[in-house]
Amino acid sequence: MAALAGKNNLPYRHSYALYAVLIAIAGVAVFVYAVWKANWELKLFVVFASVVLVAALLNPMAAPPKWLALLSAWGVRYWFLPMLAFISTLLWMAGDRNPRIFRGIALAALLVMSVGVVRDWHYPVFTDLHFAAYAQEFSELPKGSSLTIPLNPPGWSMMLNKK
Repeated sequence: MAALAGKNNLPYRHSYALYAVLIAIAGVAVFVYAVWKANWELKLFVVFASVVLVAALLNPMAAPPKWLALLSAWGVRYWFLPMLAFISTLLWMAGDRNPRIFRGIALAALLVMSVGVVRDWHYPVFTDLHFAAYAQEFSELPKGSSLTIPLNPPGWSMMLNKK
């Protein structure tokens, strides 16, 4: 769904679990249709993206708890190829060689995606971490001292050693 609505527009609530399952089933159905009817290049791309996703989910390179990290910004790389394959499949489905109902579904999904891209096209405002105060503090440190300065996103930091 993030490929269509955008990551920042999705509500993450437990009450939407049934909708998420139904949307996932619809996405898998689109992939199955592509593997069944598409040209061999798209079939290979869908299979490749699926295999990469399964391999990544079997052993994610995320800090524990691993599955929660996959929902955050750090997990986006796991979903990139499947989203690209999904959008490629929708573009193929919108072509003249497919039945009218499939073209309509694909065009509707691509229209939703265009709205999601526009709504998702922003970066959050950086938190003011008072860098000027840390720069002043660092300039007043004696040689050989170190200072840890917080960075954006919150939770990140850098340690500077004064020489």
